[in-house]
Amino acid sequence: MRTGAVDAELIVERRRAFRSHEALTAPRVITSDGEAVTGRYRRDDAPPGGLPGLPVSAGTVEGRARVVTDMARADLEAGDILVTAYTDPSWTPLFVTVVVLP
Repeated sequence: MRTGAVDAELIVERRRAFRSHEALTAPRVITSDGEAVTGRYRRDDAPPGGLPGLPVSAGTVEGRARVVTDMARADLEAGDILVTAYTDPSWTPLFVTVVVLP
């Protein structure tokens, strides 16, 4: 910027990098530790009426599962298991209520 000179080599390098990044597909789930969670949502072995999904916490727990589609209308109680299509940082206040696995 200061010199007003154009660095053609840098432009070519950045365009190449952009094309390679553009071809990437982001994982559907990334944990707070940066781990990409992979798995299948559809399972042939799910029981009739079962709700297959992709867990994002390790371990096994039993409790009341609460399907929440709208954070503003969530009616969670201590120990509930949160089931939802996605979360974002605005859901954080609900996390203090739901089951946390060690």
